Amino acid sequence: MTEKLEQEIKKRGRRLLETIGRKKPPMFQGPSGWILKRCLRNASFKTEILRFIENLPLLATPEATREYLNVHFHDSITQNIPWPIKLFFVIIKCNNKFLTALADSFIRFETKKIARVFLLNNNLEKALGTIKRLRRRGFASTVDIIGESAAKESEARAYRRAYYQLMECLRKKTAKWQGLDSSESNLDWGYAPKINIALKPSSLCSTLDPNNFEKSVESLCRCVEPILLKATKIGAFVWIDMEQYRFKDITIEAYRRLRSDIVFRNWPHLGIAVQSYLRDTDCDLANLLKWAREKNLPIAIRLVKGAYWDYEMDMARRANAEPPVYTRKAESDAAFERHIRAILRNHKICYLACASHNIRSIATTIETAKYLDVPKHRYEFQVLYGMGELVGKAILKTGNHVRFYCPLGKPLDGIAYLVRRILENTANESVIHQTFVDGIDASQLLKNPLEILKSN
Repeated sequence: MTEKLEQEIKKRGRRLLETIGRKKPPMFQGPSGWILKRCLRNASFKTEILRFIENLPLLATPEATREYLNVHFHDSITQNIPWPIKLFFVIIKCNNKFLTALADSFIRFETKKIARVFLLNNNLEKALGTIKRLRRRGFASTVDIIGESAAKESEARAYRRAYYQLMECLRKKTAKWQGLDSSESNLDWGYAPKINIALKPSSLCSTLDPNNFEKSVESLCRCVEPILLKATKIGAFVWIDMEQYRFKDITIEAYRRLRSDIVFRNWPHLGIAVQSYLRDTDCDLANLLKWAREKNLPIAIRLVKGAYWDYEMDMARRANAEPPVYTRKAESDAAFERHIRAILRNHKICYLACASHNIRSIATTIETAKYLDVPKHRYEFQVLYGMGELVGKAILKTGNHVRFYCPLGKPLDGIAYLVRRILENTANESVIHQTFVDGIDASQLLKNPLEILKSN
């Protein structure tokens, strides 16, 4: 990277931060946001709160909720939290039946309220209303149906069926929607399909097993193929998401086979997510780009940092193994910039979706694309619904294309997603935490991650 490019990245980053100003994202607004923001300052309390939210669907009665809270939120956990929250735990310990029921109702109401910040309404009519409002403001969307790993085939089948219903509903409801910045009604920005969905492999397929690689790849392809066929008929883009490390190689190989299948070779609107926090990604990305060039098959990559860091670290600790993820944020940030450059250099064969809220990463993408003369129809930015509104608006003002990643589902069904997103975006080193909780200076937020690694 040249010194001039580095200066332009920092200039661009400052302008983006100035556009964002001191506004708060939706996750930090209202009573729930106030509670969340203050809880983040206490690491042990935050950990227990997230663990509790994850277990909430399993707590069938108010008494079960009270018992859980009494066991896990002892005085050492609650001593450094705001007094209204501390008072709540004092009330819970009274073991009064009426107060217990009231507290349980309050908890579930507030949890659903927080989840609703990140999720589209499960009612498709209302969800499409939200997407339409985003479009009026200039934003495209990709829709993902919330779901965790399918334990049995009936669950996977139901999940696949839900996608058919979603796609058919999108086909009917969006037919009269005008494309963004485009005279073509089926395309946004003149090139991107208006209907855009994301699939979660482990929810689509109940038989994924790293110990049976070939069977898993074949099963995943069989589960995705009918959805892709539907996508080609209605003119939709499909993203295949990346999940836990143990499914990575299965997902990449299934993507290759589907993309090169004779039925889909001429349909370039199939993309895959790639996680920069994995140590394998330099090699995986190089191999994907090489494969695309050799096969002369245009591909699309959604580049993300990764949302399973805590899970991967925990699994590695249990196995007494080296974690597959970078252990320092600056390492992941440096990798993300490395991967951005690699994809943009190959823009003729690979479309980039830069999925990040990190202002430094976004500025790097904008300025590197300018430096390499990459046309705007070869990349876009993606931000999370409920978290990325301010960042998305700032990017849109630069004249770039922005898409919201919009999960769809019932609040309590989305608990695991909610916990992952809060962990990912409120860790002490995350850009959301540093920008909106700690208010860290722009020069620190925009520091080159390679400089940070050299100084540590």
